[in-house]
Amino acid sequence: VPYWIDAREGMEAAAKWLDVEVRFGGPLGISVPEQTANMDTFVAQRVDGIILCPADPHGLDPAINRAVEAGIPVVTFGGDAPNSKRLTYVDTAQHEAGKIGGQFLVDNVISEMTGGKIKVGFSIGFAGASDQELRLGGYKDVIKEDSNIEVVSVVEDKFDYSLGLEAVKSMLVAHPDIDVIVGTNATSGTVIVGALREAGYKKGEVKVIAFDRNIDVLNLVKEGWITATLVQNTYLQGFMSLLTLYLYNHGYLNSEKIDWAKADLDPTPEYIDTGVMIVTRGEVDALLPSD
Repeated sequence: VPYWIDAREGMEAAAKWLDVEVRFGGPLGISVPEQTANMDTFVAQRVDGIILCPADPHGLDPAINRAVEAGIPVVTFGGDAPNSKRLTYVDTAQHEAGKIGGQFLVDNVISEMTGGKIKVGFSIGFAGASDQELRLGGYKDVIKEDSNIEVVSVVEDKFDYSLGLEAVKSMLVAHPDIDVIVGTNATSGTVIVGALREAGYKKGEVKVIAFDRNIDVLNLVKEGWITATLVQNTYLQGFMSLLTLYLYNHGYLNSEKIDWAKADLDPTPEYIDTGVMIVTRGEVDALLPSD
């Protein structure tokens, strides 16, 4: 998966630059117990810091807190554990990403449509998942400013192609005249296009905005099925996560002229935003493998 490959490459680049050792571990799927076991192993090994993408925003709190209490700082990326004692969180500003996508949708897609209300649907991962809700909320905040746009459906693809296909097909049955469908995760773009194809829609008949840069999504952008996809800078997420740990451990986040502890303040940023980019047909070749 490009997300994890990029993040690892970012960490490895930072490690090479800073001359530190980096070890990798984790489950193949989403598993709080396995991540907890990995965390406890790293604590037992007395590593100098841990970078973690939590499988659950609350389930890893005990493991994170044990690490911090043992003197090992923890940085989260790609997903947060806001109630834990983690040092900082490195990620795309998810609500802002949704707003950026929404503005692109209004300015570059909907602006070219005519005739009546524009009907928009969304395919999200899980309702209640923080990143999905924030992205969706960002889109809605922009869309609600235009009375000519109506959100007619939000379905859950559950990050699964087969389940998502059925969910989007049900959306198309309920709203056959839908104008735009937006996906908010790496699976949803291919799910939406698959459903459109199975339902007999022609390319471009329904505009599609996707999220992330899986090869299948990028190819669909190149083919014209997907108008644009929002791409996270996951390389920078990995790089900045490790760099922040290094700076923290070496005292470079603290000015020697200020006694932050005396003031009961922490100069470490609560959150580091690594941004999002919009990739259309004009830019997509740069992201596809050269072979």
